[in-house]
Amino acid sequence: MFDLPSTPSEADSTGFTGEAIACLHNVSKIYPNGCRGLHSVNLQIRKGDFLFITGPSGAGKSTLLKLLYGAEMPTEGQVEIEGNLFHRLRGRALAHLRRRIGVVFQDYQLIPTKTVEENVAVVLHAQGACRTEIQRRVGPTLRMVGLAPKAKCFPDQLSGGEQQRVSIARAVVHTPPLLLADEPTGNLDAHNAWSVLQILKRLHDLGVTVIVTCHNEQLVEAFARRVVRIEAGILRELPVLT
Repeated sequence: MFDLPSTPSEADSTGFTGEAIACLHNVSKIYPNGCRGLHSVNLQIRKGDFLFITGPSGAGKSTLLKLLYGAEMPTEGQVEIEGNLFHRLRGRALAHLRRRIGVVFQDYQLIPTKTVEENVAVVLHAQGACRTEIQRRVGPTLRMVGLAPKAKCFPDQLSGGEQQRVSIARAVVHTPPLLLADEPTGNLDAHNAWSVLQILKRLHDLGVTVIVTCHNEQLVEAFARRVVRIEAGILRELPVLT
C-alpha cells in the first residue's frame, strides 16, 4: 500500500519545533533584467495545509514555488523549510532537504522514451533505492492515481490528464511530506482538472502538505481551501469560501 509520510515529532533532527513546514520571511525576488517577481512576501505554510496560490499569469506564483524548492534564491529575505534556511544549505544537506519535497510541473516533464512505471521510478533510482524497494513503491503509487493498467505505456500513448497523473505519481512515490504543484490543472479540461485535484486531496488526507498554484479561481472556490493571491508580486490572504 502507499506509505504514509512519517509524522514529525515536536522537535526533530533539524531542531524545528513549530507547526510550520515552510515559511517565507520578507522575501523579494528581482531578476537580472530588473523584473520584480515578488515583493516583501511573508507566508507561513503549516503542516497539513492544503494551500492554493492564485493570481494572473506573470504575477509571481511560479516564482514563489521555485523559491520553496530551491530552484531560485531570494534577492532579499529568507526561505525556511522544516526549520532549515535554504541559502545556508550545501551538498548533501541540500539534497536531503529537496528529497522531502515533491514537485509537479505544469508541462509534466516526462521522459518520452520511458514507460509510465519507469518515469515514476526515476526519483527512486536517483536516490539509490534498490530494485525491491522500487517495485514495492511504484505499483501502489500507480494504483493510487488510477494508472496501474497503463504501467507499460509510454507518455505519447496517454491523454493530458493521464500524463499529469504520472507526474503526480513521480512526485510522491518517495513519500515527501511537502508537495508543490505548479498549475497542475492548467492544460486540462474541467473533468480532468477536477480529477487531478481529487488526487491531491487524497494525498492531503494521507498527511501530505499540499501547495497548488492555479489561475482558475472558479475551480479554487469550488474546492474551498486556504487561498492566497499574488498580484504584481504582492501576496494577500483570501477568506476561505465554504
